[in-house]
Amino acid sequence: MNSNTMIIGVTGNTGAGKSTVARILMSKINFKTLNADKIARRVLHEKSIESRLVRTFGKNILSKGKISRKKLAKAAFSSFSSVKKLNAITHPAIRREINKQMRKNIILDAPLLIEGGFYKKCDYVILVKCDKNTILQRTKKRRYDVRERIKHQLPEKGKIKYADFVIDNNDSLSNTRKQVNEIARIIT
Repeated sequence: MNSNTMIIGVTGNTGAGKSTVARILMSKINFKTLNADKIARRVLHEKSIESRLVRTFGKNILSKGKISRKKLAKAAFSSFSSVKKLNAITHPAIRREINKQMRKNIILDAPLLIEGGFYKKCDYVILVKCDKNTILQRTKKRRYDVRERIKHQLPEKGKIKYADFVIDNNDSLSNTRKQVNEIARIIT
């Protein structure tokens, strides 16, 4: 990496507050944010990916001829082997798109930053921690989906060894802001 480039990875389990932390950090250090979840949503609708997903999980994942993320999640997060199949189909395309979009001074907001190996490209990794009950409280509408996703993600204790900074996001938004402000001060 050259001295003019900085990549900051923000990770944590589904619903922990990664995107909130990335937005606060972006406002403090004026970096662009690259959101892996948004890229994953776009990748799902690439024809080759879509056809492989239908072959793997069946036509019941479709709604009005398009992949339904909700139906796909229900099918894919039903078992560890199904998650592996989903990842084998989608992750190469997601990685390719992230690599294409990575440029100088970005914040990479990615739930699978560590699992996908992107932490290796980061100058700093920020882990956003949040206990499961708080996550479930904050994500009431998606509770089933969130529970299933968390089961298939690396636990926080496995992620912590990759983190340069850890944000405890169990408290108020103002407390989270204070932690992000301190990190921004240290890295700039």
